[in-house]
Amino acid sequence: MANTRFDLIKVRALESMYRNGYENMTLRQLARDVGIQTPSLYNYISSKQELLYLLMKSIMEELIAETRQAMSSDDLPAEERLRRAVWAFARYNAAHPHEAAVSDAEFRALTPENRVRIVQLRDEFQSLYLPLIHEAMASGGFVPSDPRVITNTILSACARIYVWYRADGPCNPEDLADIVSAYLMRGLTRMPEDSSKTMVRR
Repeated sequence: MANTRFDLIKVRALESMYRNGYENMTLRQLARDVGIQTPSLYNYISSKQELLYLLMKSIMEELIAETRQAMSSDDLPAEERLRRAVWAFARYNAAHPHEAAVSDAEFRALTPENRVRIVQLRDEFQSLYLPLIHEAMASGGFVPSDPRVITNTILSACARIYVWYRADGPCNPEDLADIVSAYLMRGLTRMPEDSSKTMVRR
């Protein structure tokens, strides 16, 4: 829910970018959607590019905060903290498909400077996962493999949920996150028979 005029601007801009794309969104139409004159937008933003950057920045910051909260207990094994982090990412993208779609599709529309800033936030997000995978492998809980490959596989699987998930389907975002996190973790967890097997390339 939009609590301030700027919140409303961001909500309407997100919906417009989702429907029409960044290039086709105009500040004139955005101002009409918000119920203000076009010049009044410049009390809040300097340009359409700044608005895109601020939207993507707030999305990444919200996702990082929710993931940190989900995995915040140090008393839990690394495997469980990772499962919770995966759950948080899957749930976010199912619950916020427009945010996920705009972040994915409009990244290329950022200026080089703004792109670097968003990449830094994405790197911060990815850094939440990598240490947990290292820790779980060191403790013997996960099948030995390349931690970066595993991290990228997990993030790629969750990042595209918005493409196929439907809110009117059989799963709500929380149920979907349960399924996705359990499935991905099952592929990483060392089973008793794994100790005597090595990976065979075909």
